[in-house]
Amino acid sequence: MEYSLKVAPGSVKCFDGLGEGAHWDAEKEELLYVDLTGQAVFLYVPKSKECYRLQIDDGWVPAVVPVRGEAQKYLISIGRTLNVMEWDGMSERAATLKTVHTVDQDAPTINWLNDGKCDSSGRFWTGTIGPYSFETGKADPNLGTLYCLGNDGKLTGNRRIVFDFEANNTAGFPDGMTTDSDGNLWISMFSGEGVIKVDPKVGKQIGCVKIPTKRATCPTFGGKNLEILYVTTAGAFMPTEKASDIGPDAGALFQVENIGVKGCSQGGVSYAGNNSLHDFVAKSE
Repeated sequence: MEYSLKVAPGSVKCFDGLGEGAHWDAEKEELLYVDLTGQAVFLYVPKSKECYRLQIDDGWVPAVVPVRGEAQKYLISIGRTLNVMEWDGMSERAATLKTVHTVDQDAPTINWLNDGKCDSSGRFWTGTIGPYSFETGKADPNLGTLYCLGNDGKLTGNRRIVFDFEANNTAGFPDGMTTDSDGNLWISMFSGEGVIKVDPKVGKQIGCVKIPTKRATCPTFGGKNLEILYVTTAGAFMPTEKASDIGPDAGALFQVENIGVKGCSQGGVSYAGNNSLHDFVAKSE
């Protein structure tokens, strides 16, 4: 059976923004995603087809994940800072927002955080990107840093190559990714065809889901049985672009069904370092 694809009913498009950071909250059966350049967080409820928008004034917003054990607390990236946010999921403004880390302060360029997700242990992984060219759509890959926010609230980083787009003649640039129950990676191809499925053990592509816009940014598995692949996309976020140039569905949240695999059993993982965040916030007050 072939997979089916459509725009998620009731979701909000990022027409002139950059949809990113898809995260499925399995406990609440809700999807979080962001508009990076539009400085907004969205909470999408598939059951009711409602979508709530939170405005952030302090900078670009690349990622947001819930904090485990705290119903209204989130870890959110803004610019090059990691922050703790309290939000009821419906209001247009957060109740509180406090910075716990600022990264790349000694970098020779003004870097900013990009996408981020938690691993199965609840550690938050994220990376920075160097100055971005809106003319070319590229940034210097040698200027970024990979970070891991551990459950103890401390930042470290390490990395290795799992799949090389250039070596495998894969179109586009690697963007957000997620993992299925078989341990395979699903990687968005920005400026490519959609989302590729990669076996990280051998570093080879073994599947592809085509998205009707070359702006796929971040996938995640969701739905009651984790059988739906949600994919965020970017709109006309570059100053020289118009929405009509990149297609009517650019910036939309897509849902893909019948792909023959499920997400990991726990769904999207929340950040597990709640106690350490309490300590950091207390020290900053």
